[in-house]
Amino acid sequence: MCEQLYPENLLEKNDIDCLIQRCLKMEQDRKLSANSIKELKRYLMEFGKYCKVNGISSPTQLTPDFLREYTENRCINTGPNLKKAVV
Repeated sequence: MCEQLYPENLLEKNDIDCLIQRCLKMEQDRKLSANSIKELKRYLMEFGKYCKVNGISSPTQLTPDFLREYTENRCINTGPNLKKAVV
């Protein structure tokens, strides 16, 4: 888990797991509904796991091709609504 959710310098803790935790914390602080947080967490955790499996630990390693591949693999056999949510 990210040791510090709101670092002064984002680059000090610029890994995907930390950014996922920061995103979830910011959405909770924004008072997003519990169901929305649950779904957002599920999507972000799946993305984080996909990144780890593919050796991606920093957002600087993300490329358009990687994101396109993730979206295509994640949304195989699903409808356009899920693809829209993932994007």
